[in-house]
Amino acid sequence: MFVNDCIIRDCFRKHYRLYTLGSPPVDSILKAERFYNEEFTEDFVRCLDEPHYGFWRQLLNQFNEIYFKHGQSVERSVSKLLIQGTITLYHIKHLDGQFRGICTPDKSTTLPTLNGTAYKLAPASQLLQSESKYKTFNNKKEADYFLNTLEMDSAQQNALASAMNIEKINTTLHQNTKPNIQLATQRAAIAEALLKQQFVIIASPIKNSPQTNNTANTPVKNTPVTPPS
Repeated sequence: MFVNDCIIRDCFRKHYRLYTLGSPPVDSILKAERFYNEEFTEDFVRCLDEPHYGFWRQLLNQFNEIYFKHGQSVERSVSKLLIQGTITLYHIKHLDGQFRGICTPDKSTTLPTLNGTAYKLAPASQLLQSESKYKTFNNKKEADYFLNTLEMDSAQQNALASAMNIEKINTTLHQNTKPNIQLATQRAAIAEALLKQQFVIIASPIKNSPQTNNTANTPVKNTPVTPPS
């Protein structure tokens, strides 16, 4: 359908991707905007910039103008489609500049590689623009275990925390033999943030050179991380 790749912006410069019934499924961690009140929804539609002239009429024609009744505005007809879930909008938050440091895919925070797989942090809304594989965690223990296996140094962990809007720590204070309590606390906060799924850890196999082992090309699936019992 013609709306599959459509990104719409409202008057507050927020970005949305438009889907219809029959569009490819959206990842379950992404939640569509919900609409209930007709007047509010109609005002919201009026605030949206059409990708091109006549877009809403073209959209209504796609549904055989079922809702486009005589005397009813185009915006009211579109608002009814939104309320009934015939069309849905997903907020592409990273395009709004809401995440400092990783507002665009080019600025994703790169993490250490592990077992032939490269990892980077990205806003979950980036999944609306690509079909990336990512790590999933059922609980905080799994997320914390995964972060431990990456064996990040303090600078790498600080960069990860900063990208997720988690407080940075003074790494110069941790070059002694005492238990690294602050780093452990920070890592726990990162694990907690991953469970909220505003951010995802995207995983992709590293391409081999002729000299490397082929096991690095093993596909990465969206499967949970299971720590040892």
